[in-house]
Amino acid sequence: MLQDSKITNVITNPRFLNWTEDYKTTSAGNTFSVGIVVDDQYVFWGDCLVDVERDLAEYSNFSDTANFIETVDAIVRPVLQGQQLDSFQALCQHVEALRETVSYDVVTPAPIPEPKTNGAVSRRDLISGNILGLGATKEAPKDIVEQVTERRALHPGLRYGLSAALLGAVAHVNRQSAVEVLANEYSLPIADAPLAIHIELIGSRLSSDDLLNYPIDALGYTQFVVNAREEMGANGERIQAYARQLKARLQDTLPPDTNICLQLNTDGGWGQLKDNNTGKLLGALSGLSHATKPFSVRLVSPFNCKTVEEDIDKMKDLTQFIRFRKINAELVAKRNITSLEMVKRYAEKKAGNVMQLNPLLLGTIDQTLQAVQVCHTHDIAVLLGSTRTASDRSSEILAALALVAQPRAVIQTNQTVHPDMFPAYAAMSKITTWRNYRQSQA
Repeated sequence: MLQDSKITNVITNPRFLNWTEDYKTTSAGNTFSVGIVVDDQYVFWGDCLVDVERDLAEYSNFSDTANFIETVDAIVRPVLQGQQLDSFQALCQHVEALRETVSYDVVTPAPIPEPKTNGAVSRRDLISGNILGLGATKEAPKDIVEQVTERRALHPGLRYGLSAALLGAVAHVNRQSAVEVLANEYSLPIADAPLAIHIELIGSRLSSDDLLNYPIDALGYTQFVVNAREEMGANGERIQAYARQLKARLQDTLPPDTNICLQLNTDGGWGQLKDNNTGKLLGALSGLSHATKPFSVRLVSPFNCKTVEEDIDKMKDLTQFIRFRKINAELVAKRNITSLEMVKRYAEKKAGNVMQLNPLLLGTIDQTLQAVQVCHTHDIAVLLGSTRTASDRSSEILAALALVAQPRAVIQTNQTVHPDMFPAYAAMSKITTWRNYRQSQA
């Protein structure tokens, strides 16, 4: 280790990233990099995603590069500058402890006034514009705007980027790789080979060779449903037809007994279609399982609940019914998994067989590793990653994280976003190849 190495500065590098139009689940937005400068004048970068997924709507008023840079200047730099680079976990805890004061408007829509009559509008009111019985000269009720001020943790995308930069800096001063730092500090083994991957099919250039040459855990299909009956069919037959087509292609391509899962995400569409009725959803899932046999099927956050508590209860019940009926299917908890606390709430109730962990939503890398450990403790499988990790640096960090966390599968960046087919898999392959070479030379 470099003697008493410290952080001398925290710098930022704003840039604009255009997400491809082919991938409709990702909107265009800003991103920037944060750099940790070490006292030997090396700098280590981490990518911070500024535009926010729908699951983090409470941060939407602050998804702006200028606000992020201002936060780094005013809050992050004064705390990290001068810190010793001797413990990655301790540095992540410093980042997680940072708080900012923010003010934003909460808009409550004005109530729609009741009409004077039982739905009938007189000819005089129609001519005068008094359709709702308000009077032609009266203004319609205005929305109620309330300004809220609160103290809260920094945006998770910023926390993630800071931890990625800190990981590079700690690895540098300790003369270790990033994966070795994580393994040593968290007492975790390092996988000897790249882990299986999960591939989202929207916009993907997936060939038969890809299916044969990569260890694929699952193929994912996502459809953000607005009107479930129109888009999915009255009984979900359109989704089932797609699953049958995909099954036929896989059977034509893959050797017999190949185990690949089909993961379907309708963003709560099944719950909308089945009125969040657990029994009806169980029947739909049984039908999907039969349609995709011999391949297993997974549904992602199928319910369309108004509260987290309701979603947890229904996910828990449906998970139990699936096990009792021995259906070859699983439930993936994803929609509300936006913090370590949410991971604990779903895992403790066993609300799902699988949990999808997106490091960009959880904060520092330390939070993601803790989340994985919580899932493993409760015998819940993990899908790790995000389709937004489009930079080489982000793919390298995800690879190091995955090799010590050892999830069931690593989610790959969509191929239309990244020029390489499977960047995280390539990064895992390089890390494990180098480690195996070093061990062979020892």
